[in-house]
Amino acid sequence: MKNFFTIILLLSTIFNAQCNTKLPWDSLFSAYGLTHSMSMIPTYISADLNTNYNDEYSTGIWGLTPPIARKYGLIVNNNIDQRYDLKLSSEAAARYLKDLLTHYGNAEVATLAYLNGAALISDAAEIYHINLQNITEEDFEKLCHFLDSKYETQNATINPSLLTHLDSLYNHTGYIKHKLNHPIRKQTIQDSLFLNAENFYIHNPSILPNTHWIDEVFIPESKGDIIDEWLSSIYEAEIEALKQEQAELKQQKESKEKARIEAIKKANAVKIYQVKSGDTLSHIAKQHKVSVRQIKQWNNLKSDFLRIGQKLKIHTN
Repeated sequence: MKNFFTIILLLSTIFNAQCNTKLPWDSLFSAYGLTHSMSMIPTYISADLNTNYNDEYSTGIWGLTPPIARKYGLIVNNNIDQRYDLKLSSEAAARYLKDLLTHYGNAEVATLAYLNGAALISDAAEIYHINLQNITEEDFEKLCHFLDSKYETQNATINPSLLTHLDSLYNHTGYIKHKLNHPIRKQTIQDSLFLNAENFYIHNPSILPNTHWIDEVFIPESKGDIIDEWLSSIYEAEIEALKQEQAELKQQKESKEKARIEAIKKANAVKIYQVKSGDTLSHIAKQHKVSVRQIKQWNNLKSDFLRIGQKLKIHTN
């Protein structure tokens, strides 16, 4: 994550300049005893709501790593990445920050640990012999200088129009969450409810684009009255499609396993050759398109001497 020596000054500046700014997760952070400055963390991590679904490290507006996200209850896999869900990721971030605050007993140190990772903070503390649980102003400056040497500075700003957008997405304004009785193809829902991809993903950001089946979805409130009737009409077809897909996947898996076993058998295939009068290792190797060295290795031979009737193992792969 990004960090810099002036982060605390920036946090203070933002707090003073934008203390009246209402963020959608303010009440959540207040409930956890977190500062308003902590609620501004997304301004350092994400300049906008553009998501990068290929990012395997820290991502989402709170910049959570997969291990931290999973530790605090988020689903992160090939189909769903709840780090993109504003509400769920904000709750996870609040719990993580609360734990850091409890551990360090200092909001500024907790913020630095969140932005940089506790390991890097511990390294800095060890280098400068800093007691993080009882940090002095002088030690805090050393800690910031250490972090500043590793990262470039970045200006932090909040676009007022973005705040309105955030609030709408955080509270899913105009949308309702619907739990499906059975997984349905994502494209089926989009097509049948006439949801374009942009509107679908902006209110279902935790569902990755490569996801095929989903079991819950945010839909426009206007379609809430018809969703149950519509779903009941397509469940049977969707269940059949899922069964067919699972059967195909099972067949593909079995075919791959069969091919793997056959490849192993072929690789380990051994022919037994019985030495005849006049045979030499060179002659036998040429006949079977292998090397003399290989024959000696396979049969643990120390010399080129052969006996009539001697049995040699020849790998045929």
